[in-house]
Amino acid sequence: MSKRQDFLDNWSLWEGTKFRYRCCERGKGTDCIRGIIHEVKQIGLIAEGYQPPALPADWIYFVPEKYPADAFHKPLIRFADPIPSSAAIPGDIVSFKASNGIECHIGIIYPDNLFLHAKPYGKVCYGKLKSYPLVYGYYRIKGLDGN
Repeated sequence: MSKRQDFLDNWSLWEGTKFRYRCCERGKGTDCIRGIIHEVKQIGLIAEGYQPPALPADWIYFVPEKYPADAFHKPLIRFADPIPSSAAIPGDIVSFKASNGIECHIGIIYPDNLFLHAKPYGKVCYGKLKSYPLVYGYYRIKGLDGN
């Protein structure tokens, strides 16, 4: 089986896990980036000890006074490269922006126009990509396809 399929299969096991900011334990709680980083570590594409920066839950409301606008983007590009929307396939990352234009949320693309994400204040669940108008961009996990 490919790393891409392993990643998709493993991330789908998080479905139903509660959203818990700055947590990462399948079945107990995760936020949008930590669960995904955990699964990227499981397939050996991020060093085991890596953790994204510990931003407060309301960080997005304090850009640029306290936090840079790219505070969420920097840890993302550590393990994923931007790609055009036309190149995005299942296993790639879709990122979303808040109404102020700041990138602040991610999910993983699945077949049939679905993505799986840790929905803030909800749980890890599938969403229809077309019903989320605030797409910021798309990313491919480095090494996911063996290159």
